Amino acid sequence: MDVEAMKLAAAWSCLLVIGCQAASIAQNSPNSQSPQNAAQSLDLIKRQAAEARVRRQGDYNNFAKARIDTGTGTVGALQAEQNATVQEMRSAAVSDLHGHLIPLYSATDIQNVQNDYARRITDANYRASLEALRAIDASGDALRNVDDSLDGLASQFSTGADPGGIKLVPEGTNFYVRNYSSASAVNGPSTGSLPQANPPELLATQDSLLLAEKKRHGAHGNAGTLKDTSGAQSLAVRGLLLPVKVK
Repeated sequence: MDVEAMKLAAAWSCLLVIGCQAASIAQNSPNSQSPQNAAQSLDLIKRQAAEARVRRQGDYNNFAKARIDTGTGTVGALQAEQNATVQEMRSAAVSDLHGHLIPLYSATDIQNVQNDYARRITDANYRASLEALRAIDASGDALRNVDDSLDGLASQFSTGADPGGIKLVPEGTNFYVRNYSSASAVNGPSTGSLPQANPPELLATQDSLLLAEKKRHGAHGNAGTLKDTSGAQSLAVRGLLLPVKVK
């Protein structure tokens, strides 16, 4: 037998053994939907959900505070600008021919400027407060989304597969990642048997091939005249025909 043919035959046999062992291990492994695994996965999800709540609440609180700080800074800048502007207006004056100072701005002009700054300051306070309130409302929505996700995952663990046979698998599932699989894939083959690597009807041997060839030629009146002149014999390895030279 040729050395390369022997190596290839051994490799095929090794692959078949490894494949059967792997399938057997998968079939006999514990059910991945066992209560212990689901409970452990749910505990992890609850911890991650709690961390997500704290993190999101902190993010929105920081955002709201930043909006208030921005509004406070804007108001302070407007008040300083108002004070400087009013002071300049009150100090602005010209001298008449007799040396008397005449104010350039009347009390009404100054009051109008003060009223304008008051409106701008009120608007800045309102916008900052409104954005802060929106951040607080958004934080409430974000926390409710966390709770809804947690409740949904817990419900999927308890209810099992949906009508389509898809179920949540504990392994690989957490608050941020869902691992779904079909019920048949999780529970293994329902028959408890492994499919054959090569069905009997697909296994070819030298005799069966020669017989088929003789029958094909026999249909034309040449039955019994076919000879094997290749000087080789065939090695059947799970459906693989390997020509081997006869020494």
